[in-house]
Order: sequence, then C-alpha cells, then structure tokens
Amino acid sequence: MTTAGQRPRKSPQFQAEFLDGEALLFTQSGSTIIHCNATALMVWELCTGTRTIDDIVSLLRAAYPDDVDVLNRDVYATLLQLSDNNAVEWI
Repeated sequence: MTTAGQRPRKSPQFQAEFLDGEALLFTQSGSTIIHCNATALMVWELCTGTRTIDDIVSLLRAAYPDDVDVLNRDVYATLLQLSDNNAVEWI
C-alpha cells in the first residue's frame, strides 16, 4: 500500500522512449516493456526520489486542474502498476 508521504524513484534499470507514437518504459535487457499513456509517463518522469506522492499529484494538478478527483486516483494506480513492474522504487 502506498501512502501520500512516500517518495518513489525511477528504477535505474528502466528508460523511456517514444516509438510509433507510443510511450514505452523498458529495461535495457528488454526483459520488461511497459506501455504508458502520456500521463503515466509524466508520473514516472516525476519520480525523482525527492518528491512525495502528494508532490507529484500537486504538480500534475497544475497541468490538469479540471480532473482533480480522477487525477489522485490515477496517480496512485499508476504508481502501483509501475511498482509492481519494478519501474519505481520506494525510498
């Protein structure tokens, strides 16, 4: 379970790339590939290890002010999925 004060950090094993209009996160070995929408990729990019989940939500809220309720839910869901796929670490 994630809490608002946790600080996610991008896993150094993953890198992001756009391919044919799709955002992909993948390991250098190619063993794991995660298809992302633009918002999910933005969440991953904001995972610096210094920002809390609340910080990430606040930054995205500035970009998407009309979707506050959906945004909160989507950020948590995205981080759980990224965590389940080892694309983020928790510090």
